[in-house]
Amino acid sequence: MSDEDRALDAADLDERLNVDYSTAHIRRRCNKLAEEGLLTRVHPKKAAYVITDEGRAYLNEEYDVANHVYLDESSKSLGGVQEGANGEQGI
Repeated sequence: MSDEDRALDAADLDERLNVDYSTAHIRRRCNKLAEEGLLTRVHPKKAAYVITDEGRAYLNEEYDVANHVYLDESSKSLGGVQEGANGEQGI
C-alpha cells in the first residue's frame, strides 16, 4: 500500500501480495490495521483503504503502534502533543 497513490481493497491486495490468504482474511487484517491508525478506510461499501502517515512511519520503523507515538518525537507529534525528555507533555 505504501507504493500506491490510490485506495486499495482486499481484492487489490490479494492480487499484489500473491499469498495464500482469502480476501476475507485480508479484509479483517485491514480493519485491524485501520483500528490501530495505520490505514484509513476511504470507501465504506467496497472497504478500500489508504495508508496513513503513521502506517508509513511504522514501515520505516519510526512509529510505535503499541504506544501510539513516533520514535523521533522531535520531528513528529501526535494530536499536537509532544512528550519531552523528562516525560512532560507540551503542546
